[in-house]
Amino acid sequence: RFPLIVDHRSDRQAGNFPIQSAESDCTLTSAIELHPELLKLDSHILFLVHDSIVIERSLKYADEVIALVRDKMQKPRALELVGIPVEIKAGPNWYDTHKVV
Repeated sequence: RFPLIVDHRSDRQAGNFPIQSAESDCTLTSAIELHPELLKLDSHILFLVHDSIVIERSLKYADEVIALVRDKMQKPRALELVGIPVEIKAGPNWYDTHKVV
C-alpha cells in the first residue's frame, strides 16, 4: 500500500487504520443515536473508550437500557449489510461487571 514505508510498525498501522476508523464511526454513530433514548430511561453516556460506550444506567430501567444498547449497537451501518456483534457487561463498578449479552 505504501511502498516507501520500511518500518513494519508503520505498515501495520496503515493497514489497520481503515478497520479502526470504520469501527470508531459505528461506535460514535451508535452513541449519538443512544443519547436521547437513554435520557428517557433516566440513564446517560459517561464516555467512549476505543470501541466501548460506558453508560450509567438506572436500576429501574436496567433491562430496557440493555436491550436498547444491544439493538442500536448491532444495527447494520455501512450499506445495511451486516451488524457488528456486541458484548454487554453490567455491574455496580468496573471490577464487578459480568457479561449480560
